[in-house]
Amino acid sequence: MDERRDLRKFPRGERCPECGARRWYLENGLRFCSNGHQVEGFIQFDIGDDVDAGQLGKKTKKDKEVKEKELRHLTGQAGKNLFLECLQLVLRQQLLWLVQSKGHREELETVVRDLWDLRIRGSGALLAEEETQQTGDGLATFSSQPTGTEKDDTPKTQGTRARSWNPEDNPDWPVPRMIETLALCYLGCLLLRIPTTIGELCAWANSRRMPYKLSYYDLPEEMQDRLPSAYTRALKLPLRSSLRGIDMHNAVLDLALSYHHNYGMVFPAISDTPTIVHFVRQLTLPGKCSQDAYPCLY
Repeated sequence: MDERRDLRKFPRGERCPECGARRWYLENGLRFCSNGHQVEGFIQFDIGDDVDAGQLGKKTKKDKEVKEKELRHLTGQAGKNLFLECLQLVLRQQLLWLVQSKGHREELETVVRDLWDLRIRGSGALLAEEETQQTGDGLATFSSQPTGTEKDDTPKTQGTRARSWNPEDNPDWPVPRMIETLALCYLGCLLLRIPTTIGELCAWANSRRMPYKLSYYDLPEEMQDRLPSAYTRALKLPLRSSLRGIDMHNAVLDLALSYHHNYGMVFPAISDTPTIVHFVRQLTLPGKCSQDAYPCLY
């Protein structure tokens, strides 16, 4: 009965959910209101401040949830593999948009999928000592500013643009960037002779019609939760600024030269006739036009 008489005030804003009582007492490690109703969700701590006793349990639970969320983040090669899966999902969404919204041929998805497989072929064969050479948790470094050719306007030679994707030749295997998903779509259109320009891809991406800028938020929640923070920033990078045409040109050229360097692939030149017809349709010109009426086309 002595414990019952030792009534204490609930913390500010709290009361008994059953009767609304504002005072409570402690009995056998459990908390009861002044009318005898047990108050759930209370953990007894050995602290001196009785006023903060009811709040400490909540704070500990919140800190535990944050810590558990941090532990769910993958690291090292597992985190890199998850990032590649995210990029692959973004690429597939872009291809579906091109096929369904722009009427591109369904073969585009097959061609781009093969290009993607060649691009990431070296990711699963990294050398064992790579883990010891990496700093921190083994993540690639992504800055808020575009790096390398993504923001470099100066011309480069073909030798410096082509990069080795063989982990035996290049231990620092280059992780794909978000902009490469659009570049792969363009190269796929180039192989299939589908008239699509780099300028159109930039316009579609910047207008958010084509999946690119907000692709991170379209990923499954489980992938977002387990993705390392460095790769999360990489997926959110397109939101920081508009995609520039020169960045797309550099990404396309770098990929084309790297495919040639690693696999001996040669991409065809832009087909003149389908491209001219494509522009004529965009200008809403008649199907047959004479040289006198439209001399600029001849």
